[in-house]
Amino acid sequence: MFVTSLVNWVFVGPRTTQVMIQRKHQETRDGKKSYDNGPHSPEMAKLNKDFGLLHSASTLLNLSGLGAMVWYGFTIASET
Repeated sequence: MFVTSLVNWVFVGPRTTQVMIQRKHQETRDGKKSYDNGPHSPEMAKLNKDFGLLHSASTLLNLSGLGAMVWYGFTIASET
């Protein structure tokens, strides 16, 4: 649990925030929101892809930490 939380806190979280800020700036340049339909600029398409990958990695790390916590809880409970 500690490792997954640390990786998420030190690496994935800040990088995700950085990409979100870049997307906001690109929205201003393009005059279009990142979630709007239609063709996006190549820069926005790359930022959207990067954000999706980072957000997915963050979710997987959180789920792994949750799984480790549940497993540890059952391990402790079975010893008594």
